Amino acid sequence: MEHMPWGKKLTLALTVGLLSLVIFSGRSARAQEGAQIKPFVLVIFDVSGSMSGSTGQGPSSCGGTDSRLDHAKCAIQQVMDAHADINFAMGRFRADPTTGCANCRETVGFSCSACNTNNGSGCTAAMKSADRLQVLVPFVEDSNDAIHTWTDFSCGGATCSLNPANNPEIILPGGSSFTPLGGSLRGARRFFQGNDTNVSGADDLDSIYGAGVDDPIGSDPLNTTFIAAGQQCRPYIVILLTDGAETCERFDIAASTDDTLGAAGALLSTPYAGTGLSYRIETKPIGFGLTNPDTQIEALAHAGGALDVAGSEGFYANSELELVSAFNQIIADSILVEVCDGVDNDCDGNVDEGFQLFCDVQGGNPTANLCTDPGDVCNGVDDNCADGIADEVLNACGQCGAVPTETCNFSDDDCDGVVDEDGIGGGAGSLCNGCVPVGNEICNGADEDCDTRIDEDVADQPCGTDLGVCVAGTEQCIAGSFQNCTATGGSTEVCNGLDDDCNGVIDGFVQQCNVLPGNNPPFDGPCQPGFQICDALPAPAAGNSFGACQGEIGPVNESCDLADNDCDNSVDEDTGGASCGSACGNGTTVCTAGVLECDVGGNTGTDEECNNFDDDCDGVIDENVPAPVPNTCDEGGTLCIPGILQCIGGAFVCTGGELPGIEICDCLDNDCDDAVDESPPALCPNGSSCVDCQCAFPCQPGEFPCPSGQICSPDNFCLADP
Repeated sequence: MEHMPWGKKLTLALTVGLLSLVIFSGRSARAQEGAQIKPFVLVIFDVSGSMSGSTGQGPSSCGGTDSRLDHAKCAIQQVMDAHADINFAMGRFRADPTTGCANCRETVGFSCSACNTNNGSGCTAAMKSADRLQVLVPFVEDSNDAIHTWTDFSCGGATCSLNPANNPEIILPGGSSFTPLGGSLRGARRFFQGNDTNVSGADDLDSIYGAGVDDPIGSDPLNTTFIAAGQQCRPYIVILLTDGAETCERFDIAASTDDTLGAAGALLSTPYAGTGLSYRIETKPIGFGLTNPDTQIEALAHAGGALDVAGSEGFYANSELELVSAFNQIIADSILVEVCDGVDNDCDGNVDEGFQLFCDVQGGNPTANLCTDPGDVCNGVDDNCADGIADEVLNACGQCGAVPTETCNFSDDDCDGVVDEDGIGGGAGSLCNGCVPVGNEICNGADEDCDTRIDEDVADQPCGTDLGVCVAGTEQCIAGSFQNCTATGGSTEVCNGLDDDCNGVIDGFVQQCNVLPGNNPPFDGPCQPGFQICDALPAPAAGNSFGACQGEIGPVNESCDLADNDCDNSVDEDTGGASCGSACGNGTTVCTAGVLECDVGGNTGTDEECNNFDDDCDGVIDENVPAPVPNTCDEGGTLCIPGILQCIGGAFVCTGGELPGIEICDCLDNDCDDAVDESPPALCPNGSSCVDCQCAFPCQPGEFPCPSGQICSPDNFCLADP
């Protein structure tokens, strides 16, 4: 609440009771221009015994059990968190669990049994009085935090108390408990009038929050605006949360002044002493666990200010989620919204802002303050002051006067969307012998302009490209299609400093090469050709040639490994015949199935090792020798993909794997250095850059910045058109 004297702050806990939310809601008075008007909301909880009943929805979301009371406590926490910009206060039915009757003020004596008979006809005046409301948290700064302490299921390790200054928590008081709806509403009216002596007396809230908390209207800075202008500008609303019917007085649907409905009606005209003014405080009842519609909830909503519309005016909830939704709807309905009615509805100092306002020069009103457009006749004068536009009332062609007559001129003269119709029923084109003009002539073998000629005056269109050695030309419209292109095309790219294939790239291509002795096609065994790149130097630069041969694999000496090492289309030839010996004796090596074996006869020996000897004298050399652990190798870091160690020729040899290649612009790690398309080595021809996995040249100035089939990227490079 703006500028209210808050006094010292204290975090309080919310006591369960009938939740009555009062929002101070101004509808007409003008507040400080541009300032947001915060509604004032008073919350009163129903603490009758029926609030211990189950909702059937399971435990509440923030702690506690499946009771209406615990779900209501969690719901109010969510509402407080979601609407931190709303000023909230909170109250409950006054109760003293130490007495025999829970809803009786301890200082007032009466018969509790009479409160629940004949619809309250036996109630004493005390049970209908404003003392039935106990204000727990007044309108103070950070009241949301105080309300949380009443609903957090915690009493600070001590016994829960109904005293706001000592371990507060909303609990059911026990014993007999009734539902004094009318008394709580009278208490709300007395509180806003600044006449609740309990706030500054027995309940001692002023000592907790400071002076002024017992006078919400008098402490409201907008009250001075009301006094000066005679208009209320802050919304005041009471939300009444109950799960039962009135049990302490008459509930007269005929709206007698001395009953519950009369208490709600009195809030709509709440006088404030010394001003001669009355404030509108609306009552919004929520039936928790009641069937929609409920007779008493609907009657209370009507008496509390709700308009009589189709459907229910009260609010209903059967779960915690529905209860939160009901609170949110009430708060949303309290927002001040400007409408076009000549009144400052949202109290921002402006009237009908955001709406188009009109004058009525024809009717004699020259001021732009009408919400409805009176019209603007075709007279050259801005009769309705609509943004300075004159003569909005025009014919179909946007002109004053009669609609033009349609003629056969291939135009829509009367602006009806049909060209050259006769207006008698003959249909489109009836003024032009059935032909319906559709536009200018194009090359398609049709008469678009209905002049009996086909494809006349269709201009030649460009074809081909001027990129590289190519020369653009033109083509003619013949028989409904463009033909006879005069352009000069390209040819296969060669290493000559020219763009022979007219793709925007000069040379820069790759070809195979083989320079190692004995490495000639056809390539047998492991032998492979290399590759070399043509330098990209634009003509007439000299010296265009292919670079060094890279990646070539040539022949080596044959070894006993089931591979054609010397690439002569023979495997393991001439690899045996050497003298050998071991513990088994002396013999001659023999290449068998890719393994050199020492043939020493039938002698026995030791376990086989990788030493080019037949250690176990079985006629086989180095068979089944256990591999080292780990069994991987990278040839000193030269392999791109690791190989494995195999026993070959008496020693473990790294076999398999893959050597690194030359990095080229293709978004792949060709040289296996964990980087993609890095440079050096050069990836692209001179003048181009590696962009989006392709060698691209910068875009050129002019109408055609890139060759045909390419587009200019946002980074100013010519890339293949996807």
